[in-house]
Amino acid sequence: MIARSAALGDAAGALDLWRALVTSHPHERDVVREAALALLRADAVEEAREVNRAATGYLPGDATIWCNRAVTELLCGDLGEARRCLDRSDALDPADPIAAAVRRRLVECERGAPRPATLRELERRGSAAGGE
Repeated sequence: MIARSAALGDAAGALDLWRALVTSHPHERDVVREAALALLRADAVEEAREVNRAATGYLPGDATIWCNRAVTELLCGDLGEARRCLDRSDALDPADPIAAAVRRRLVECERGAPRPATLRELERRGSAAGGE
């Protein structure tokens, strides 16, 4: 149903469905991951961060959720919190290549590189730099 709404051009309706699912199923890994991603794609970065912050409370042992939260913390400009989330993600899954890529981007920002503010900017910089 969500994919159909999005495919029919009702992006706002699809986001509303994701929001409702997160509210009713905040402990479901796939729900929070996909909802946060949909929000990021709609440039609702702060809302995606709130979803991810809540998700790490419900799913504290999930490395991917911690990595996703690190992405949103980075995009919102909280580099210290992004680092803390990546440290937690790495402790849970030290071999995660996505977390490693996010950490590289974080280090670049800490060294003065422009901080991406949207998922598109983060992905574009990764492609330009030969990353993910």
